[in-house]
Amino acid sequence: MDVIRKTIKNTFQDKILEILLKNSNMTRKQFETFLIDSLSTDFLKSKSKERPKLRTDKELLTRGSFDRTLAQARRNITKALSTILLLGYSGLLENPQLEPFIEAGERL
Repeated sequence: MDVIRKTIKNTFQDKILEILLKNSNMTRKQFETFLIDSLSTDFLKSKSKERPKLRTDKELLTRGSFDRTLAQARRNITKALSTILLLGYSGLLENPQLEPFIEAGERL
């Protein structure tokens, strides 16, 4: 669990991540929950009981609350990816207004 805690702490110290998260359609808690879920698959055997304990907010979190936040994060990710696919399929990703974002994505 210490490896996961350290990874989470380091992730949120990244200034670029902070800017991207601020401008995304996910809350910090949703992103953190999704990150914990992804990391716990690799590091935890009994992930259902341990995952809520890894969140950095000070509130005691139930598994149900953790799972609801995870579901919200997954819905937001699905919607964001569907939007990108929609724009690509309809040819609107080539729109000049989106060009700075495409360039930024390529640089990252």
